[in-house]
Amino acid sequence: MILLHRPIVVYDVDAVAAVVLLALLALGYFGVVEPAEERARLQNGLQAQLTQLEAQMGRRAARLRALEEQVGQLQKGVAAQRAAAPRRASLAATVQGIVALAESCGLRVAQVAPQTGRETDHHLADFAFSARGYSLDFLRFLDQLARDNPHCSVLQFAVAASAQAEDAACNLSWTLRLRMLSDEPAALAGRP
Repeated sequence: MILLHRPIVVYDVDAVAAVVLLALLALGYFGVVEPAEERARLQNGLQAQLTQLEAQMGRRAARLRALEEQVGQLQKGVAAQRAAAPRRASLAATVQGIVALAESCGLRVAQVAPQTGRETDHHLADFAFSARGYSLDFLRFLDQLARDNPHCSVLQFAVAASAQAEDAACNLSWTLRLRMLSDEPAALAGRP
């Protein structure tokens, strides 16, 4: 079987057409295919970055929600502490409560003397107490006072032995600072 009866003749036009065709193929590859592949690689990289940023944004949003919840809880706690804080109007009742606590711990309060008070956005009042009792009872009183009334602090105290040798009770003295909020609601305005 004979496929070709004539010999293949290549003309100049055929060679030019082949070169033009190869040039068009090269131009098509480097002008269309290669930039499309580069855009696809760039798009894949950007998509990966976008996925990472979205995940990071989700973590930060969750952290923000948790922090906002904590801030809300802290604001509720501050409001509860402010509601529980003693006011200047309840100064006498607060001092009577401290005296009652001292007596319940076995101390015999002899004197309560107010010191100078200072007025700021909250009222500070210092009170000097003198009593008789045992040093362990005094320690129990100070411990109970710190747990029951966080709005007062001990500025100073003294424990002195009794002048009589047969008396085991000590002479006790201490100064407490009471922190109270102002009675006027205007003083608290503007505060969360």
